[in-house]
Amino acid sequence: MFKYLNKNLGFNYYIAEMDSLNSKKLNTFLSSDVKNEKLLKEVVLAIKKRIPQQSSQELLKKWNNLYDYNKTLNDSSKIVVLGIDTNFDDSNNKISRDSAMIENFNHIISKNHLQNEKFYGLFGLFHTLQKSMNDKEKPFAERLLDNKYNVTSIVSYTLDSEMYLPKNDQFPTPENEKINWVNADGPMMLIKGILDFKELAKSNSISIFNLNAKNSPYKSSQNLIQIKSRLFGENITPKENLKTTDYFQYVAILRNSEALTPIQ
Repeated sequence: MFKYLNKNLGFNYYIAEMDSLNSKKLNTFLSSDVKNEKLLKEVVLAIKKRIPQQSSQELLKKWNNLYDYNKTLNDSSKIVVLGIDTNFDDSNNKISRDSAMIENFNHIISKNHLQNEKFYGLFGLFHTLQKSMNDKEKPFAERLLDNKYNVTSIVSYTLDSEMYLPKNDQFPTPENEKINWVNADGPMMLIKGILDFKELAKSNSISIFNLNAKNSPYKSSQNLIQIKSRLFGENITPKENLKTTDYFQYVAILRNSEALTPIQ
């Protein structure tokens, strides 16, 4: 996705759900003449502190591939990572993560004069929503809109897939740390209207659907935004007067995806 946006639409900046220290390490890795695998592994292991299910061999491979790709680019197209999250070890922050992220992002934009640039980011579902579910906490994407940024949100759901769930004190995890019961069609989570995509999304594929297309039913319904969850987080219930495309504009369906591989 990021390679496509970089090559075809001029996206150079990758907003990451990590702190500035780890994004600095990633930028050092990407710009080094020789791959520093040890430095990259430090970043991926640091991610494990906050997003344990993302820290994996595949994440190492992703940034290794982006390193190789970055070497093919001229200086004006090089990839730059912007870490806008709070420190993984910071438990004393007096404001919410999403509030801190928009403050950090605005500071980076102003300090580096990036007002006219384009940005790509990979975040957890809540952060990508462009409207809040209540009046207590605004997601990062909604805060971007409030700050007059143009925003397009793509959410991803899985069908018939496995998930890497590291051993923890909260949920039962099998010996191989792989589970297949947290897909969008149940049993531990259910997305309203997801069964429509069982006929559309091909096996062993990632399919992206434009929910804002002409005559799209998602402009007048709440399918795909109503989420019942028995495991991770709370249920998501949209406000009565809002529709799916008020929250996000694209959905990516991952079908028959294998679980990520833990770092040995």
